[in-house]
Amino acid sequence: MTRRSDGGRGSDGVGRLSRRRLLAGLGGVGAIGAASGAGTFAFLTDAAALPNNTIGSGEVALDISCADHDGTANCTVSDGLVSVGIEGLDRGSYGAESFGISVLTNPARLWFATVCPDPDLAAFDPLGDALSVTLVVENGGSSTLFSGSLSALREAFVDGLRIDDLDGEACLSPDETLDVTLYWELPIDAPSVAAGRETGFEFRLYTEQCRHVSEDDAVGSNPFAGLGPCEEPPEPCPECEFGGKADDVEGQISISDPNDTATWLSIDEGPLAGEAFLFVTDVEYKDGDEAVGVRFDLVDADGNAFGDLCEVRLKGGPTTERYQIEPPSPDTGAVLLAPDGSGNSGRREISNIEIDICVDEERGSDEPDDSGDPDEPDCIECVNGEPTLLGLTFRYLGSEPAQITGVPEQGGASTGLLFEGTVAPDERFTLDGTNLDRPGNRDDWIGPNVEIVVDGGTTVSIHTSCSVALGVGDAFGSDGAGGPLYELVAGTSTDGEPLCDSEDRS
Repeated sequence: MTRRSDGGRGSDGVGRLSRRRLLAGLGGVGAIGAASGAGTFAFLTDAAALPNNTIGSGEVALDISCADHDGTANCTVSDGLVSVGIEGLDRGSYGAESFGISVLTNPARLWFATVCPDPDLAAFDPLGDALSVTLVVENGGSSTLFSGSLSALREAFVDGLRIDDLDGEACLSPDETLDVTLYWELPIDAPSVAAGRETGFEFRLYTEQCRHVSEDDAVGSNPFAGLGPCEEPPEPCPECEFGGKADDVEGQISISDPNDTATWLSIDEGPLAGEAFLFVTDVEYKDGDEAVGVRFDLVDADGNAFGDLCEVRLKGGPTTERYQIEPPSPDTGAVLLAPDGSGNSGRREISNIEIDICVDEERGSDEPDDSGDPDEPDCIECVNGEPTLLGLTFRYLGSEPAQITGVPEQGGASTGLLFEGTVAPDERFTLDGTNLDRPGNRDDWIGPNVEIVVDGGTTVSIHTSCSVALGVGDAFGSDGAGGPLYELVAGTSTDGEPLCDSEDRS
């Protein structure tokens, strides 16, 4: 089995699939769930003495200490590398972290350089992007080195900055301490996705003895010169679209054998049916043989990486657990767990797995269709009572996370849940008609009318029989501030046809 060397970032054209290729399944199912933290930083000690630092000219002993003002940040020092981790913040939080730097032997010049973040981590770091920071150096006087976001600070001084001469006098004496303080604040109006995350930054220090090196010669002593700029993070997912479903899993999952494709989970519904497979690399079981967690790669029939996962949903019982894959990757990155059961039953067994993948074209692209593929379907209009709808995907436009429930309209013949779960602002959720219980042998469909309920209170009714025109881009409900509460972003008929945009109605 082979994997792409670019980690699924799409630089070779493999990781981003054409949106036209997925046109038949654009309605599908989609709900963006929670994701893991943005960074990992090594925490070793809170102080370090670095004797016999002979990187520069002459012998210098450098002492670095950290002082956390409020316990929210973690500072560690190892071999001239200082790491700071910040986590667990609420919007409106603020604090500071200080570093005391002194030389213990001879007067020395001192260079400071920030360390480029890992590109994959930088691609999704909502806390780093939202955290407002100010970096101040004090040595008799005070100098502000930087003000802006933490993400921007990480790239600001990659090429190094000399900081021993900021007070106008060159060289740090053994009896002086230079204080570097990072002040930070998470604004009250920061995106909700930033709260509770983890982020951080790192910087390096370099010393050079002043005694035997003139100031003129010291101009060329900066060892960090030329290290920037930082590598660009991978391109974000242009559009996350329904890729398909591995159906009828019913808890029967085992580790995939690279030499036996029969052990791979096949995508048997949706636009990638018959083309894509889930190559299982880890499974968590309950009661010995019921799979309640799974990790997998998205591959083609030859075992090669097949696009980037951006979202995965595991259904167990009547509910679904949703995971956002950030940054997008062919690998889920960890074992994903099915929903919790009621009472003491623990995790439910996985009944099916749905995937969303990154596609190249954004909705509304007016590029001509030159694929020449006669099998590429057109979208279908929801008018005049046709077609019957299987699923509708909405974007939640509220300002705070909410418990959202989708049900068939009260009084109808169908029962059950179309959707239930907690949805964050700007995230998607899907009303899925396959979840309903129907009398007789009626086919799966969403029903003629649905209701969406927020936190057990506000209810929005939507007519879904197509006797009233319905299209992608339509908005529903009220957010209480003059805007809509939901936007319809995708839909699919019971025949697998994608729903047209409302602006394209004939």
